[in-house]
Amino acid sequence: MKKKLEIDIYSDVDYEGYLHANQMIFNTLNDDKDIKVVFYHRFLMNGLKMKYILNIYKKLFSRISIDKLPRDKSSNIVKVFNLPSSNFIFDFFNEYFLYRKIKKNVSNDICITFLPSLSLKEVFNKYDTIIYYCVHDSDNQSYALRNKEYEKKLIEKSKIILCDNLDVLKRISNDSIVCDIFSENKSKYIYIPPPVPSAFFEYKIIEDNRKKYDFVYFGSIHENIDVTLIKNLAHKYKIILISYEKLNIVHDNIIEIDGTNDMVSLVKNIHKAKGILFPYSNSKFMDTISPAKLNQSLATGLPIYCSNKKITKQYELNYIDSDFSENIKPCSNSDSMRIYSEKNIYEKVKNLMLECL
Repeated sequence: MKKKLEIDIYSDVDYEGYLHANQMIFNTLNDDKDIKVVFYHRFLMNGLKMKYILNIYKKLFSRISIDKLPRDKSSNIVKVFNLPSSNFIFDFFNEYFLYRKIKKNVSNDICITFLPSLSLKEVFNKYDTIIYYCVHDSDNQSYALRNKEYEKKLIEKSKIILCDNLDVLKRISNDSIVCDIFSENKSKYIYIPPPVPSAFFEYKIIEDNRKKYDFVYFGSIHENIDVTLIKNLAHKYKIILISYEKLNIVHDNIIEIDGTNDMVSLVKNIHKAKGILFPYSNSKFMDTISPAKLNQSLATGLPIYCSNKKITKQYELNYIDSDFSENIKPCSNSDSMRIYSEKNIYEKVKNLMLECL
């Protein structure tokens, strides 16, 4: 009987959270009968929150044996609790309570890591092939310096570097050849356009006169979201916010609903609006990113309005500010975006991995 190829994924986002590249590549690989894939989530890279500390405490001192890693309903989706790799004391904790157990289960075949954590170095070293999927610009993250330095070593050791930001990829490649996933050229450094879940292509667009809202924002609520813009636009337009986090704005024209990893439900709610809002501040951090939801938004055919000037210009979006008072543009054809479907992109990534063996 043919031995299955074994792949372990180390993720910095929860499997149950909003659908990112982390879960999408797992789902594609998990559909292949010849591959056994395990998804370890969620590894913490930045500071600790009290809720997270209490979760660790409960895991360590409950009656449940810590000899086995806690697992979700699916036997190959594994929830982990770690401390950020910011000092050797935290590394010792991680090694004793978590990583030594992971190392007993590693396949030695392939690992895909979304995080450059120094405390995972010895775990990664057990694999024949390492793939680093870079989804953050480490220079603009609040990672400990030791992790930023380790990223350079991880890049050297990895056989493939995947990255969804071309500027970041060019920087970490140190002038090496860079190509995209659709290119016939070969390179260690590969640009991966943000993939689009299949549900975004399957929803039938409804007419504007049947829509409840003018704008929709879907995604995380973070410090670079321009809350003032949202409040000002709400004087003229109806806005729906879809997120796991809440702004708790009390306004008749603002509706907040919970985020979801059910893409069919998400797309249905997105299409209740005439246009998509990217309410991003003009901060230095936002100037360095490529919006992960950009291709997903383009796939809807809805017009996109962005308040960050650099992103607006770079991706030829519609600019919006607090003085905006125009009619929202109509939908456009989005068939050209099908090339960015998650299945299409990650089937190509899978083939690249098989070539490494």
